[in-house]
Amino acid sequence: MRLVIISNRLPVIVHGEMPNAGFERSIGGLVTGIDSYVKMIASGKTRFDDYLWIGWPGTDVDEKDQNRVRRHLLDEHKLLPVYLSAEIIQEYYYEFCNRTIWPLFHYFPDHVSHNFRSWQYYEEANAMFYATLQQCLRPDDVVWIHDYHLMLLPQMIRRGFPEVSVSFFLHIPFPTTDIFRHLSRAEQVGILEGLLGADVIGFHTYGYAHEFLQCILKVLKLKSDQHEIVLNDRKVKVDIFPMGIDYAGIRRLSLSKQCGSIRESIRQDFSGYKLILSVDRLDYTKGILNRLIAFEQLLEQFPEWREKVVLMMIVAPSRREIGAYQQIKRSIDEWVGRINGSYGTNKWVPVIYQYKQFNLTELCALYAASDVALVTPLRDGMNLIAKEFIASHTDKKGVLILSEMAGAINELVDAVAVNPYSTEEMVAALVRALTMSCEEQAFRNERMHLRLKKYSVVKWAHEIMEATINNKNNKPVRSTRLLGQEDEAWMVSHYKQARSRLFLFDYDGTLSPFVQRPDEAKPTGDLLALLQKIAGQQGNKVVIVSGRDRRTLSDWFTGCNISFSADFGAWINGNGSWEMLHRFDRDWKRSIKPILDRYVCKLPLSFVEEKECAIVWDHRMADPELSRLRINELAGELRLDSEFYSHLDVLRGENSFIVRNAGSDKGNAVAYWLEKEKYDFILAIGDDDADEELFKALPAEAYTLRVGEGSTRAKYYTPAQQYINHLLHKFA
Repeated sequence: MRLVIISNRLPVIVHGEMPNAGFERSIGGLVTGIDSYVKMIASGKTRFDDYLWIGWPGTDVDEKDQNRVRRHLLDEHKLLPVYLSAEIIQEYYYEFCNRTIWPLFHYFPDHVSHNFRSWQYYEEANAMFYATLQQCLRPDDVVWIHDYHLMLLPQMIRRGFPEVSVSFFLHIPFPTTDIFRHLSRAEQVGILEGLLGADVIGFHTYGYAHEFLQCILKVLKLKSDQHEIVLNDRKVKVDIFPMGIDYAGIRRLSLSKQCGSIRESIRQDFSGYKLILSVDRLDYTKGILNRLIAFEQLLEQFPEWREKVVLMMIVAPSRREIGAYQQIKRSIDEWVGRINGSYGTNKWVPVIYQYKQFNLTELCALYAASDVALVTPLRDGMNLIAKEFIASHTDKKGVLILSEMAGAINELVDAVAVNPYSTEEMVAALVRALTMSCEEQAFRNERMHLRLKKYSVVKWAHEIMEATINNKNNKPVRSTRLLGQEDEAWMVSHYKQARSRLFLFDYDGTLSPFVQRPDEAKPTGDLLALLQKIAGQQGNKVVIVSGRDRRTLSDWFTGCNISFSADFGAWINGNGSWEMLHRFDRDWKRSIKPILDRYVCKLPLSFVEEKECAIVWDHRMADPELSRLRINELAGELRLDSEFYSHLDVLRGENSFIVRNAGSDKGNAVAYWLEKEKYDFILAIGDDDADEELFKALPAEAYTLRVGEGSTRAKYYTPAQQYINHLLHKFA
């Protein structure tokens, strides 16, 4: 079994042209972390016997060199490059990823730059990653996709290779629904449906996973249970996997002679001073300016710390092409100059500012030489710097000041937690850290060391892989599958060979898309013509099996040679006139309707629609989360008086709560036509629980199709209502 890792960038950057091209190892938390797991694969300590890493090589490789670079990377490093043009990189990476998704997912909507062109390039880039994967994917591969650059890729893989195990991990925060909705509807749906192609979707924290599930509920109307989303043919597990570090590796590096030499040199340079360390990539999400403001206030409010403390501020260059980053760089330069100019002396520089990249050995030495780490991002998915700082202190000394907005705060609970937006809290935390006793430092750090040692980056990767493989093995035992081209062709072939054919169609959500107001769902001229064309062919019987009332169906389909079942099976029209399937007592509506009216007041934008043999509480326009709460509340209330309502059925539709006479259902209605004639071909299409009764009543050889996601008895499903029009044209 092979692990296929896919990330935006490969762990190497290509420099120059072949045959003299150079291959420089990338740095960063993702590369370092995955490298540790890859080494475990190479040593035979995982389920996998091989691996492949797919990604962009970090530069625009000349077309004449692409094959040779590909062969070299594949043969020497097990890396497969995805070649993206400069234009695609500009629009997909610098525009959509860095100027739209990055600020939006970090809760900085004011920094968002957005245009539809960049979204199209995002789709194209994801398709190019998929095309590269297609060339080499094996049936038993496990695919592990990383981060926000590739959120459409899981669904592409699912459609092309439905049996392959796919895992997706998001390394950044996931926003609230309100912030996520800054994206266009097409982008929202595209991203969420793209992610649902994975078997497992991983997040650093419970909060991020919760917000994702809220978006799934409110945007796609898909419910979850115990962090599982059950789709038609499988289930998606949403889980929390806080990324660790290579704890043992960091410890070894910190104890090495090279690191020790650098550490002692730093300690000598800052002998007599308390050293506060700030390490970050240049980014407005990191709270670097907030740190400088807090440090200035420390010097202003506590003059006794002047000439006794130094802030070592390291900022790694990043995204220099983006205006917001250029501005933050200028602001940092100005603040550092202001502090040093206002408080510095001939013997003391308050802020040592270095705008450069440091390697891991140098960073470990800095971590170990520092008394305090000031890690205070305004929003951060995890923040591995905080963990590396603790691990580098083999003496268990040092104080970590950690932002409440960093994912790491959920694990490093013994850090000094701080609100990065509060200068007062930051100053108080600095004073506390600078005066903390060695005993308290050791007590706090000991517990954090134990956590970091136990939950290393290898453990993190192992848990994600185990969850992915197990979720695939434990998928729901169900024959439902996506209606593919081969299935469609077989269905049409069967149709053409048959002499007597029955079509059973739900209306709302099946023949017609859902609209905000039910009376706006009137069939279009094209739909009427299509249905009439199908019904007009010899041997065809078309029946609309709907929850709508008989008058509406008669008005909307006047002149069409089709039959009807209305009011959830209560009424039948098979020969031009309506008849009630059973005689039902309808007095119950007088007691039920006031209850439903009361719940309308409790659920804004919902409404009650009274039918002849049913009452529908429609909540299609209401908030999905509040709808679920109120529906459960109502169901509980009706159950309390179950004896009184024993002659009624309660049904939860896609956008409605239905109370009707027991025995009045679509399954009983369909029996009317099945008893009248034997059909060689039957096709039934529906979209919600009311249609499950229809599917259940049909013979095993019937073709049944569910529109949308959700548990179903249907043999097939299609995720999009728009597909139904395409399918029906095959029978016209």
